[in-house]
Amino acid sequence: MRSLVDNCIEPMRPIEQDQISCYYFFRSSGKIGEGRHVSTSTEATDALSAILHQVLVQRPAMMSKVTLAWRKHGTKLATEFSVLWEILKDCGSGNRIECIVDALDECGHESRFQLISRIRAYYSEAPEGPHGLCFILSGRPYFNSEYRFLDLVRDRIRSIHIDMEEVDLGAEMSLVITSQVERLDFLEQGNRRYLEKRLKNFQTDTRTYL
Repeated sequence: MRSLVDNCIEPMRPIEQDQISCYYFFRSSGKIGEGRHVSTSTEATDALSAILHQVLVQRPAMMSKVTLAWRKHGTKLATEFSVLWEILKDCGSGNRIECIVDALDECGHESRFQLISRIRAYYSEAPEGPHGLCFILSGRPYFNSEYRFLDLVRDRIRSIHIDMEEVDLGAEMSLVITSQVERLDFLEQGNRRYLEKRLKNFQTDTRTYL
């Protein structure tokens, strides 16, 4: 997904100096190999909560947009999809927020369609913009998800299809691991090589950037 954004999408869009960029990866399987498990993240509310957290970290002044909702809903706010969506829209008013959502197909069935419906409505309400929220979505091309975007894809948004059988995912991930480990210059060379080897063996089982 990062490679797609850098190489295919970045050159096509204008650069906003004050742009806020947020990222979320849906994950439906808790098993990551060798008996280890991670928590699943399959609800649209998980994505919205994580994106809003990243927005507030980058722009603490927007905390006021969340305060009233927090006072009303408390800890239940994280499960209130409609409230979270309205807060995100409010944050996008007068700002440029880029929301990169990876593995949308891993989002729960009903929760996924709920998110898709809100995104469709957001762009349909003002077809010509401006849109403070910019969504970059990736996922397997399941028809029951794709057809909900058909009118937008045909008229207003760009769709990119990649044949994953032609993509050597393991080789691509190995390049990313090597590059990122080299940045850990506080580690001795031997430790960096050991870490690189362990990470490459680990990603063979998972075939994801996690």
